[in-house]
Amino acid sequence: AVRDSVQWLLEGQDFRVRSFESAESFLARYDPREIGCVLIDIRMSGMSGLDLQDRLAERDSPLPVAFVTGHGDVPMAVDTMKKGA
Repeated sequence: AVRDSVQWLLEGQDFRVRSFESAESFLARYDPREIGCVLIDIRMSGMSGLDLQDRLAERDSPLPVAFVTGHGDVPMAVDTMKKGA
């Protein structure tokens, strides 16, 4: 629901959007040669957004990462920003 709404919003502004149902499905299709950014929810089923950020860092991903969440707090925000979000 939220993922679909964000996709609709971004496509309405003429952004090309690829949406994934999970971090695992994103990683299975991830291509570091693609240009863009990654918009991640902190809480997802399966792998968390924080874990996905770590996996991207392990792969030396050039893609910038931004987080959205309804469940964040200041320490979590500080941690994600220290890791490059």
